[in-house]
Amino acid sequence: MSLPIRILVLALISKIPQLGECSEVFHIDKHKYLAKHVLETKQADSELECGMHCVKVGSCASVNYKTSGIGKGLCELNTKTLPEVSDGDGIIHDSEFTHLYVMEKVFPEKSPLNNRKHATDVIVLITDGKPQGTNTVEEDAIANAKILKDKGVLIIGVGVGRNIEEPKFWKILQDIASPGQAIRVKFNKFRSIKDTLVKSSCQPYPFAPAQQCDCPGFEAAPVYLKPGETTTTLSWKRPDPVCPSGSVQILDFTWHPLLRSPATFGAGKHSIDYKFYLSENQQMNCTVLFDVRVCECPQEDLEAVHVKPGDTKVDLEWKVPVPSCLNCPSPLTSQSLSVGKHSMAYKYSVADKFNVTCQVNVEVKGTLCNGHGYNQVTQDCCCGVIHGKRAGYACCGPNHYNISTHQCCNGDNIRNIKEDCLTF
Repeated sequence: MSLPIRILVLALISKIPQLGECSEVFHIDKHKYLAKHVLETKQADSELECGMHCVKVGSCASVNYKTSGIGKGLCELNTKTLPEVSDGDGIIHDSEFTHLYVMEKVFPEKSPLNNRKHATDVIVLITDGKPQGTNTVEEDAIANAKILKDKGVLIIGVGVGRNIEEPKFWKILQDIASPGQAIRVKFNKFRSIKDTLVKSSCQPYPFAPAQQCDCPGFEAAPVYLKPGETTTTLSWKRPDPVCPSGSVQILDFTWHPLLRSPATFGAGKHSIDYKFYLSENQQMNCTVLFDVRVCECPQEDLEAVHVKPGDTKVDLEWKVPVPSCLNCPSPLTSQSLSVGKHSMAYKYSVADKFNVTCQVNVEVKGTLCNGHGYNQVTQDCCCGVIHGKRAGYACCGPNHYNISTHQCCNGDNIRNIKEDCLTF
């Protein structure tokens, strides 16, 4: 194939220059700022773009890029680099800046093959593990790769070595590479992918991601277990890679775990990983995901409450219990409850498949006198009439009397203690 291309083989995507404009690789120092050597200032949306400004200026040796705070995006072009100056010559620690300086010439300016604008930009990233560095190195690598891919750069990711089966490593490599351009191979089989790399690199310019194979989107919405059930049966289709018509063929595939649709799943997240062996010595991994959850009610048993003296009921407020499978807020409700045990039931229909009943239980405590609460320590209940408790007093029917001066006779009659009770 005679299409002109430029290929750069890299070990760390975080140091990728923007091919077609850049001829240098930068070293990155986080939280460093070089003062006193500013040549001119620019604005940039990323460290990568700031570095591109430096590449275009022959006398620029490094840049200060403001990553956060007021003035974020400021790009200062410097005539010197951190390694070239002493500590007292403008080196400042600043958490809002990143310092980048030219580390290595990749395409010397004297090369007649450098910076051919009609040539397709291709990056072959060969790595045996996920990026190492700062806490955000993985996010930075994926973000910088996206900038390049959005500009039409083809990134071919090649995972080699013993880490190639690690799910997280493979996911990062897929995110960095152009769609369908992530490959895994053992060290002793590395030569076997030569033809694949050459063919992938020689695609027509500009590179069109839509023409690459990709996995079909498959992530089912959460599936809820009916109360009392521990498993459910689910069905799925094999997630064959979606490729341009006739461009790639599926030669074979394996999957793990060895489940066939339909299958039974318990609560939890489940994945079925398929590995497809394609023509042109390519491989792709596609995954089917299920999220099985238990549909359960929140525990809404309320603490016991007491009826106040003189009241017949107590006003109580609580949150309506909503089952987890409905993903709805729990509104407040209230009710006046009398002494006793109460159970309020709330019935829900879940996706017209099954019903769930949630309950709120509460006990209202209190001693009643003719239906009204009263305090047995400070009050007496005399035949339904509440009297304040007084020393030396007792009930006589509905009345309260002084037992030292009066007596309670038949018929709940109170008479002086010196008098005889009447008999009928």
